Amino acid sequence: MPLEQPKMPSLRSILNRTQLLILLVIILIGGSAISFISFYTLDRYSDKNSLLIADTVRHRVDAAVVFRDTDAIQESIEQVSQGQEVNKIQVLDQDETLLAEVDLRANQSEFWFEHLLFKNITPVSVAIVHQEKTIGWVRVYGSSKSMLSFAAQVFAAMIVTLLLILICIAGLTYRAYHHIMLSFDRVNYTANLIKQQRAFNLRMPQDVFDELNQLGMTFNALLVELDEWHNDIAHENKRLVYQARHDDLTGLANRAYFEEYLGRLYDQADQRDKVALFFIDGDGFKGVNDTYGHQAGDLVLIEMARRLTQYLRQQDFMARLGGDEFAVILPNISSVEHVLLVVQNVLNATHEPIYLPNGQSIYFSFSVGVAMSVDAATPQQLIHHADQAMYTAKASPEQRYALYQHSPSIGKKYGY
Repeated sequence: MPLEQPKMPSLRSILNRTQLLILLVIILIGGSAISFISFYTLDRYSDKNSLLIADTVRHRVDAAVVFRDTDAIQESIEQVSQGQEVNKIQVLDQDETLLAEVDLRANQSEFWFEHLLFKNITPVSVAIVHQEKTIGWVRVYGSSKSMLSFAAQVFAAMIVTLLLILICIAGLTYRAYHHIMLSFDRVNYTANLIKQQRAFNLRMPQDVFDELNQLGMTFNALLVELDEWHNDIAHENKRLVYQARHDDLTGLANRAYFEEYLGRLYDQADQRDKVALFFIDGDGFKGVNDTYGHQAGDLVLIEMARRLTQYLRQQDFMARLGGDEFAVILPNISSVEHVLLVVQNVLNATHEPIYLPNGQSIYFSFSVGVAMSVDAATPQQLIHHADQAMYTAKASPEQRYALYQHSPSIGKKYGY
């Protein structure tokens, strides 16, 4: 039982994971960098703003601190604090005793919330100097409301930006996936076509992607080798089939091919009763081998086959059964007279001698046995009838051919 193949990830799933990873990297690096730069800049701005407010308060309360006029100090810091983004302003003497204070926080929890989020809650302190002597301090606690608002805006902008980036990445990923899959579909279609039809002459199409184009070129080189290998095997198979069905010396069909062809005719209802069979046997061929040698005998057989083929119809089937024995299958025979006409043509092949390469001439003859399929129920029976008729012809050298017949009256009708 074959092992179940593990399920492999698809290209689309890999691209989707890559897209998500890219988005996470953008969020982590881009968001962190933008947030850090933004908050650092705002923190510096808040420190400078607090320092500016503290310096303004210092100038406004300088004289009041000298005379410890707390009401004047309170009034001054309240005026300065209006419209400013601060949580608290304090004025202290040189011993850091509180002289006046303005607290703009809505509640204490808001202060600690900002303290947890931002470091700019640490107050900015400016010394109040009179006659080169420190007589007090102005302490300003900055507000982070603007930073919180800005953080909300940055967060909203990042969300919108990330959504836009996600849409762009998804669109680009889909476009890339679509183009890649089109290329893979072409490769897959061609490969399946080659597999189903064994069409090794097909080639992979050129692709827009260099990597797939290189793969296609490598695959095409393999197809060239497979095509050559397939053609060589096909030619070799044809050659082997031809050798298995033909005689090496004369090139005629052999006995096996002869019996196969005769059997196919008997399988065809419209041909079964319209077939004639000739059995042809050389006369005195052994003497040719004994007198002139086997090489001369082979030349005689080759020439006999050539001449017999010339005197037959194009549709007739001729085979060499072995030695100097030949057989001819005549399909589409309409009458005995038609058969006898072909027999006379075949016998005319012996009128001219055969000339050997050394100039010697050899006269040859043969006996022909004729049988009709209408008198035979099977191919084997037809072969047997033709063989009997051939031996009958050999027994009557002056006739040279004989027709197998069931009734003597048939032979009388055709002069046998």
